[in-house]
Amino acid sequence: MGEMEDSVNKYDPEPHSRLLRLKYRNNSEQEVIDWVKKMMQKTGNLTEKSAYAMILADKYHQQNKLDERNRYWTLAAIYDIEANKMFSTALIKVATLMAEQEQWERASKYASCALHRAIFYRARSNTYELAPILEQCMLHEKNKATPEHFWPLPQL
Repeated sequence: MGEMEDSVNKYDPEPHSRLLRLKYRNNSEQEVIDWVKKMMQKTGNLTEKSAYAMILADKYHQQNKLDERNRYWTLAAIYDIEANKMFSTALIKVATLMAEQEQWERASKYASCALHRAIFYRARSNTYELAPILEQCMLHEKNKATPEHFWPLPQL
């Protein structure tokens, strides 16, 4: 199998088509995970590493290994930022996952970072995706805040 993969990759260097072939191939889940990890280590291209990390996150999600899923989504977000990609879907996904797990402070930080990138790159669709996450974070902060945060009580 490895020999055939190498010969196919030789004539088709585009990472996205390789990923599509991998997705629709009939291999075991663990075989796919091992192959993607190997390819992720081999490549020096940060965009490819991000794509591989997203695939691994999806595979771990299918296996219900949520810690590994979060780890690889976070790695994908880091690779997106380092590659200066305009659209950081991984960063938005990490913010969404943190909000789902009710880790509001982390969700707020990831969403804020994604929003700053979306504004800088004028990526309107990303701002629309981030609006509900930021709204949830703000509502949580508002509900958590006590009146003491707004008006100091006088000491008598």
